[in-house]
Amino acid sequence: MITNADDLHSYLNSGYYGDALDKYDDEWFSSHKIMMISIGETSGSIRHEVTDLTSDYVTIKRIVPEIMTCDMAAWDILIEFDKTAEISDNFKVNLTELQLY
Repeated sequence: MITNADDLHSYLNSGYYGDALDKYDDEWFSSHKIMMISIGETSGSIRHEVTDLTSDYVTIKRIVPEIMTCDMAAWDILIEFDKTAEISDNFKVNLTELQLY
């Protein structure tokens, strides 16, 4: 869990994300927090979608196309929570797969 703007911006290379992180400032973090899930993939053409979220788990669907690029990719999935949200100490990340072929 990330609970302040300094931690988010120091963990992520802000320049790489352009303006996408601008909304995550001290004011935003006064009432929110972020869970960050990093996934490494064998192809940059694999996409991800959060399909279910509870205080105990998140399910992320991997969308795998028929033809993939020959590159590796790292994905940082940011999930926003209210500051008061309680998350299980045994929180799990479930990956499912949708093959588009």
